[in-house]
Amino acid sequence: MATLAERCTKMVEDVSPPPGSVPTTSLPLTFFDIQFLGSSPFQRLFFYEFPHPTSYLMQTTLPSLKTSLSLTLQRFFPFAGNLVFPAPPQIPYILYTQGDSVSFFVNESTADFSHLAGDHARHFQEFQLLLPKLLPAIASKTSSGCIQKMPLMAIQVTLFPNQGISIGVGFCHVAGDGRTLAHFMKSWASIQQSQGDLTCLNNPLPDFSSRDLIEDPLGLASLFMKRKWNFEDLSNNPIKKLRITCTIKRSQVELLKDLIKKGCVEDNGSEP
Repeated sequence: MATLAERCTKMVEDVSPPPGSVPTTSLPLTFFDIQFLGSSPFQRLFFYEFPHPTSYLMQTTLPSLKTSLSLTLQRFFPFAGNLVFPAPPQIPYILYTQGDSVSFFVNESTADFSHLAGDHARHFQEFQLLLPKLLPAIASKTSSGCIQKMPLMAIQVTLFPNQGISIGVGFCHVAGDGRTLAHFMKSWASIQQSQGDLTCLNNPLPDFSSRDLIEDPLGLASLFMKRKWNFEDLSNNPIKKLRITCTIKRSQVELLKDLIKKGCVEDNGSEP
């Protein structure tokens, strides 16, 4: 049974933090971030059962998703910004300015939702139409020379009519790691579920100002940058892989936690 279908784009929009909620902010890259310049973006895909027609999504769920995303970007504003590449030997940096946004794609698919969301092995390529592509870097001339700006995040909602929806995220690794992206998605889900109530956020808010506290006494940032001047987009390399979902029960998670606690007590005399 065929599972791939031609992508049918319903709309493309830009979602920004609420107007006036975030000032213009420039964030330096640390030497931890620089090593990921030119690497393929993070891609995460989430499936949700949604037994409703396209009209229901467009009229009710979609406006709510965009509103909650805007509120989430207020707290995670660098993701709506751009990665700026100044002329060498200057080091790239993240810049958010008023009006910067995340590209928000809405598509419809005739593929088999239950197949794609299942636990069995599926070809990696079957998921590609569900994942957004980050827009390419845009070059511009300034008084200090030519610079390039590249967006850091894109999001795609794909509707499988009367079956479900998927939310695909493309995320540039220099803006954060997997835990950062998980924090963002959990915050978005909480704000969506609470219908925009920001007091629902229980986890500490991200602190982007702490990047300045990371010292680089060995000058690793400059060393890493020398290897990165020839910036390449590696995201389009063909990948021949299968994807399979592994499920684990809560009882098994608790067993693993107990084993870790027991090991810590035996080795250190106390629980972690």
